[in-house]
Amino acid sequence: MTEQSPLQIPTAKRAVGLFRVLIVLALTMLAVYICYLLVLPFLPALAWALALTLLFLPVHEQIEHSVRGQNVAAAVSVVLIAVVVVVPGILLGNRLIQEAASGAAMINERLSSGEWLRSLQTNPRTAAVAWWIDEINAGQRRPVVRLNRGVRFGCYQTEGQTVCLRQSPDGRQPGR
Repeated sequence: MTEQSPLQIPTAKRAVGLFRVLIVLALTMLAVYICYLLVLPFLPALAWALALTLLFLPVHEQIEHSVRGQNVAAAVSVVLIAVVVVVPGILLGNRLIQEAASGAAMINERLSSGEWLRSLQTNPRTAAVAWWIDEINAGQRRPVVRLNRGVRFGCYQTEGQTVCLRQSPDGRQPGR
């Protein structure tokens, strides 16, 4: 029996073969995508494992040469990595949590005392924001920005004093 060349195979059989190849290719791509989705949550841990492996491989090889037995060398390497990486990481995390808690307490204290609003009022650039906050807190919702002709942003009246956030193009402060 002689083999037929691809040109002699009927068109219908070639189409069926091509269709099967495309189906298998599509299913393979779907399987690869599903595998990617399964591995995705573990990628950060795998990246850290690779980094630690590259970092501690020379140390592990030195330990392996000085200690008899691969199991003992592996145990010593794991303990060394725990002491060098994990313990400082735990201490650093603990310190970060303490600092975040004290920062939150400080912010809460400054918010309740009104110190943050007074510090906004002392700076001419943020005085208008402080005035706007006071207006909202008092229930008087007036427009914050009063645009004058030639003014790029505007001036605000706070406690009888005019505060301009930007000057007019000719350099003078409008509203005075």
